[in-house]
Amino acid sequence: MISWEHEIGDVLIINYKDTEQVARVADYEDSLDNRTPLYVNLRVSGGMRWGERKVKIQPSQIVRVDPDWYERQESEWQASIKAVADASYAKMSPAQRQRMEEEHTRRRNRSPLDIAIDRACGIE
Repeated sequence: MISWEHEIGDVLIINYKDTEQVARVADYEDSLDNRTPLYVNLRVSGGMRWGERKVKIQPSQIVRVDPDWYERQESEWQASIKAVADASYAKMSPAQRQRMEEEHTRRRNRSPLDIAIDRACGIE
């Protein structure tokens, strides 16, 4: 009897319903015996979030551990945000770009008092 080497929150690639899927370790049936089933959360909503449902899997269903999954997901998310922002910026007229730059400069150079006033007025 050997304890599980996967911690809660680790990302695994598993075989579930005859497909490889991304899963996050959610709970153990017995954390000190790696022959017992493991509970995982699967990706839902088209891969947008972790599901709440805990799925019981057997140790034989684990294909591999994916320790860099969170970093890859973050970089893909940042890249998609940048692509949308760049597309939006490309559609702006020169006057809109100028107005956006002026607003950015004004907000960057605010004093702490200006920030407090803006928050009190509900601007921010």
